[in-house]
Amino acid sequence: MNAAAAELYGTDKELINSLVITNNVRALHVLYSVGPLSLNKGDIVDVRVQAVLSSECKGNSGIGRYIIRTKDTSLTRGKRIIKAVMSNITVNDHHAVLVHSGIELIENTSENNFYNFVIYAQSTQCEEEILQVEGYSDDGFGELVVLIH
Repeated sequence: MNAAAAELYGTDKELINSLVITNNVRALHVLYSVGPLSLNKGDIVDVRVQAVLSSECKGNSGIGRYIIRTKDTSLTRGKRIIKAVMSNITVNDHHAVLVHSGIELIENTSENNFYNFVIYAQSTQCEEEILQVEGYSDDGFGELVVLIH
């Protein structure tokens, strides 16, 4: 494929500035969204994201995340581009660097597509505490990039 034919889209504008830690119920939030994009049958879409969260919690918190393709910037459900992953931020870590990526082969031409990076935080030790999104509205530490080949 001709690299000049590739299209690159991205954002470093966070949609939320903090994340409340829950216990039993996953409170899903879109941190980054890119779109609307037109996709053609046979396109290969490479999606990459990085974000940084910080915690003052005195225990462990699990941070889950996944990438979806959907029809709106605020939706947390849609076609998963890659399975969800979860990692812990501990009192010793203070910061969590979240890196996630996925590749999708487009099977049908479609319009008005959004790629959303969805996150959530859960803990039995830190329920109701807040994780801060680092760099919020300051061209900070994170971004979502979508490359269409």
